[in-house]
Amino acid sequence: MNGNENIPHLFLATLSKTKDFDKSLSQLLEKVGTDFNLSHITIRERNTLEYTLKTTYEWCLRKEDSSLNQLFPMTKSEWDTMAKQFDDEFFFYSTDAVTEKPSFFHVAILEKDLVGTISFEKRSAQHPWAPEELDVLKCVGYITANALLKKRAYRQADRAIDKITHFDPVTNLFTYSAFCDQATNLVQTLFTKQRMAILYADIINFKYLNDTYGVTEGDKLLRAFAHYIKKSPKNLCATRIFSDTFVMLVLLDEKSTPDSIQKRINSISNHFLKSQRLLYSRCNLEIACGVSEVNDSNLNVVLFIDKANAARKDLKARFGFGCLVFNQELEKQIEKENNLLNAIPNAFENQEFFFVLQPKVALETGKITGAEALVRWKRNDGSHLPPSDFIPLMEKTGDITRLDFFVYESVCKYLQERLRKGLRTIPISVNVSRRHLKNPLFVQTVEALILQYDIPPELLEFELTETLFLDNPEEALFLQENLHKAGFTLSLDDFGSGYSSLNLLKKMTLDIIKIDKSFLEGESINSVDKVIIDSIIHMAKLLKITVLCEGAETLEQVQYLRKAHCEIVQGFYFSKPISIEAMNLLLDTDKIFVIPNAPETLLSC
Repeated sequence: MNGNENIPHLFLATLSKTKDFDKSLSQLLEKVGTDFNLSHITIRERNTLEYTLKTTYEWCLRKEDSSLNQLFPMTKSEWDTMAKQFDDEFFFYSTDAVTEKPSFFHVAILEKDLVGTISFEKRSAQHPWAPEELDVLKCVGYITANALLKKRAYRQADRAIDKITHFDPVTNLFTYSAFCDQATNLVQTLFTKQRMAILYADIINFKYLNDTYGVTEGDKLLRAFAHYIKKSPKNLCATRIFSDTFVMLVLLDEKSTPDSIQKRINSISNHFLKSQRLLYSRCNLEIACGVSEVNDSNLNVVLFIDKANAARKDLKARFGFGCLVFNQELEKQIEKENNLLNAIPNAFENQEFFFVLQPKVALETGKITGAEALVRWKRNDGSHLPPSDFIPLMEKTGDITRLDFFVYESVCKYLQERLRKGLRTIPISVNVSRRHLKNPLFVQTVEALILQYDIPPELLEFELTETLFLDNPEEALFLQENLHKAGFTLSLDDFGSGYSSLNLLKKMTLDIIKIDKSFLEGESINSVDKVIIDSIIHMAKLLKITVLCEGAETLEQVQYLRKAHCEIVQGFYFSKPISIEAMNLLLDTDKIFVIPNAPETLLSC
């Protein structure tokens, strides 16, 4: 055999160690073809199409006879017939159509089922296969088949890893990182030829759907939305970032305007929702979508994602759902927020934050019985920033927790100073951010503060808002229970502004409820607001809870509240928020606010 019996060892050694499998296999096939006087060696593997073989590797004597990369489709019957021809040793002969002599020798590539064939064709059918040739070629076939199966397994593993890495398991859309890569490439390729935009959308009331119909139905909706996105001719690529939040890169018509974009997306959204509302009739499904046109190919695509998200958030805050295209006004808002974000660390470092106090006045005596601490920011240039500019931003970034504890400690220092001097000291209320709910050591940290400054816990009042309980009811109830056990005074702020105020009274242990200032809008109180205020006060007294009404700005309002037996009032009628020095003056002079009696017309209302 002229040393050909060593070829299987060469195949095994080479294919098990090579770093370039395709090149090594091609070279080995050429050696076998030449040494064994063959005309073809063809490896065909099952294609992704059912019952179709594809020539994946080949050696042939004449290049013009090549079938490399060609597909060979079969019927199921033809496939089954071929598979049955392989014997127990996984090979069979086939004959030449002209000479009718066995010129082909086939070896099976098998996993559980047939996944391919390795075929050896003699150069001349006139010469039969020698037994020793067949033994060598069988070994070569088996070794090659095993190597191909290993490569196939690696390929399948790579595809599985790629799917996990690059595709969302629920919707089969890109993962966020894969989307960013794909979108960046598309923008670079298409920017000069086509207008494009980023869409940032979420499904309103999806959480309610999940809770009502179950997670399985929720996933069905997500898949339906993903399918709807993918089949859109304008869609270039898309991702599900998390939950029901999707981001897309889409094509825009050349003549698109912000108004036409908004109308078009609203129309597309409503078309999708129409069918889904029939399936989930108990949920008021809507879609909120922000849009940002990609107007600079040199900028990171993430910037346009952020802009589209900003438009979506602004839309939801103002309208709840629909579509909004990012505009100049939002651009200025983002720039302002970014400037503030960069300034916050320095503000802490430079002690630019401070607190002011707004007095709380007992209507029966006119005396100050407490105060609320309100944070302020005075920048180094002397300018003052309103809380509405920085509090929501710090809530978003998490800096609010640091700011809150700055206020808590500053208030403790203030109270300690007055106690040390033997001066009249009143309880001071502070706000609690929802961010603190995630801190299991919040109560212990506050307790450590009052121990450090030797402050009785009843001098520190914590104001909890209704939204705190709506977002995280169990955590909020746990927090208020532990604060109360530690001896702190608790108040429910903005009472009556939401839909769950009465329900919360059943669950909470409260000392004070603060009636929301919305009931006192306008110079006079209308009859409906009076009925509600009267009812709240009456109910609170039965529950032995103190009532404070905030936002009183006129004498008429104050007179009405006194008549309604509201115990404490906080508002501009008595005082705006004032400095510590101004509050000290009021306390040290034992300030009494005189409230004139209401005229008969008011009393009779």
